[in-house]
Amino acid sequence: MNFHHTSKGMRPFPIGYSAMSTERINHDPPLFQIGSVKPFSNSVPAQAVLPKILTIKAKLYPLKGDDKRTEIVMFRQGRSFTPYMLYQSKSDMGENGLYEGMQLLFESLIEGNLGADIPVNSVLFEKRFVTQGNITHTIRQDLIDKKVITTPPGTEHGKPVWGLGGYYKDSCSLDQIEQILFMPIIDGIKTEVFLIRASVWAKEGALSNPHAVLMEELSFSNLGGDIETGKVVLNVSIGVDENGNGHFQKYTSLAFKQNDPSSRCVEITFKKGENHAHRLPRA
Repeated sequence: MNFHHTSKGMRPFPIGYSAMSTERINHDPPLFQIGSVKPFSNSVPAQAVLPKILTIKAKLYPLKGDDKRTEIVMFRQGRSFTPYMLYQSKSDMGENGLYEGMQLLFESLIEGNLGADIPVNSVLFEKRFVTQGNITHTIRQDLIDKKVITTPPGTEHGKPVWGLGGYYKDSCSLDQIEQILFMPIIDGIKTEVFLIRASVWAKEGALSNPHAVLMEELSFSNLGGDIETGKVVLNVSIGVDENGNGHFQKYTSLAFKQNDPSSRCVEITFKKGENHAHRLPRA
């Protein structure tokens, strides 16, 4: 049998979103495949052959990336304010909100027999987060035609917002693993940043900050929500027909359980969907 994984698109963005480049977002995670696809000896196997529910044990694997030097500098009417080093914050979100991604690695099958072994540490799902590189963000506030124009985003009283990274620390729940955003501000003679969770921003960010503009495409779901809304998908191969079409049984994630968050392990339950077929690539 083969197993494939896919992920659905991100949720719609809240009011206040301004579309920017999406080149740094990974929308198409690598294909998860195990075993070999064998031809059918008879007709397409019945859907009832495979179990209705699958429960697996997976392990969290955070992707931190290299250390970055990101500088934020605010200017007002030509006056500069002391730069802020983005990834040197000592706050909880500042220290733990800098991950580039989070993978779910397969550990074992708890419930449901698929008639094949899945290699340990196979990547079941990968959630990506937006981080900043070794760059300097310069934000200018200028009085133009009696209006305070902030650039970027180039709007009156504009407040640019970027992605800091993904939040994770040992023993945290899957609902806490999400994108962290930052908004540069002026505090006295210094440039500072306001940090906020994506889930909080989705609920109230655009309302409490009507002049804020998102400068890049960001995910507003957390890892727990991704699992509960079926974004983790397993396609179990059931064979190949005489025309070379691969037939698959789709399973979508339904729920999760963390018995011991400190172990980084999580149980994920999948529900059975519909069979589907597509032309397999030539070897």
